Amino acid sequence: MPISFLRLIFPPSNTATVIFTSDWSVSGPGASLSWSSVDVSRCTGEIVSSIEGTVSSPGYPHLLSTDQECITFLLAPGDTHLVLLVTSLDLSCEHGRLEVGSVSRPGDAPTALRRLCGRRRAQLLLLAPGPYVRLQLNTGSSLEMGTGYSLSYRAGQSLLP
Repeated sequence: MPISFLRLIFPPSNTATVIFTSDWSVSGPGASLSWSSVDVSRCTGEIVSSIEGTVSSPGYPHLLSTDQECITFLLAPGDTHLVLLVTSLDLSCEHGRLEVGSVSRPGDAPTALRRLCGRRRAQLLLLAPGPYVRLQLNTGSSLEMGTGYSLSYRAGQSLLP
């Protein structure tokens, strides 16, 4: 009878070593391992400056990686502001959060800060004061954090998307 173990492992770097060991006391079909990678290159303060689009946490809609800080900036072109619609949020309040705030430029402290966590769908966020919107995702060490977030944004003069 096969024994199955499922364990998600998030190594702290971009390498992992897996060693299979057997004491030869049981014979069977062997072992299998599957893996996938998550692109976190966007987490270093990338600036997104299109008129509209979608942004999501790394690996979304799959489980979040542990111990992660991911910062992304959205830039409203010209004299416009950004309207954000959180289309999906699945983030444990105990182990992580998404902070959304306006900034005049990257590096400034955010104003109009909102901290989001839990499970939500279709929540409208209006952020106008700064030309930049700063999205900061922080995750803890627990594997029970959720799948993260997905949001759409649009630059415009009116307050409705």
